[in-house]
Order: sequence, then C-alpha cells, then structure tokens
Amino acid sequence: TLQQAPVIIVTKDQITYQGQLVASVDSVLRDDSPTFKIDALFERLDAASKKIKEEVGMNKLPKDLAKACEDAKQNIRPQPGKICPDGLAILQADESTDARLINKIVNTAKAAGFDNLLFAVKNK
Repeated sequence: TLQQAPVIIVTKDQITYQGQLVASVDSVLRDDSPTFKIDALFERLDAASKKIKEEVGMNKLPKDLAKACEDAKQNIRPQPGKICPDGLAILQADESTDARLINKIVNTAKAAGFDNLLFAVKNK
C-alpha cells in the first residue's frame, strides 16, 4: 500500500510530487493567498485522488486492501501494512521545515481528498 501512496517530498528549497518539481519553497512561503493551498500540488493530488477512488470503487484492489477500505469505513484499525489507499499520502520533510509550509501542504492534500497523511521526518 505504501508503495502506491503518492509521495510529497520537501527539501530546503523545493517541493516535489512523485519525483517531479511542483514548486519552490520560497514561492510557496511568499504566496499569502487565503486558501492556504498550493495550486500546482493540488492539481496533481486531485487527479491521483480521483484515480485511487475509482480503483477502490471498481474493486480493482487486491482483496486484502479492499478489506482494509471496508474496515476503514467502519473505523476498524487496519492490519499492519494493509492500509486503504483511498486518502493515503506520504509527506517527507526535514525536521527544520517551516511549519507554514507543512500547513499549506496538509491543507492542499486534504482539499484533494488525502485525509490520511503519513509523515516521514528526516533528521539533519
């Protein structure tokens, strides 16, 4: 499941999604729009979310993941390594990443349908 989850990586100067540059950290921090959203990231995440929801809805998942999705709807804790991919994304950032930046990424992910964010923090 985690191998299939969209990955957002924040370095000291850029934000990437699935290995592709989405925005520079400076440009995101300078943007003071009231939506607290990163538009370029939202577009990519929104498309990924729709694709994942379609796969879940059309039963294109392996049985164990389909069961994890059913369990998630009933608030049943998933089995280790069996997390429903619907709404799941990974955010990897350095521990010194500006909290405003993390906040914008989280808001963007939630707006695109990713409510289950796993955080990976890199120590310097």
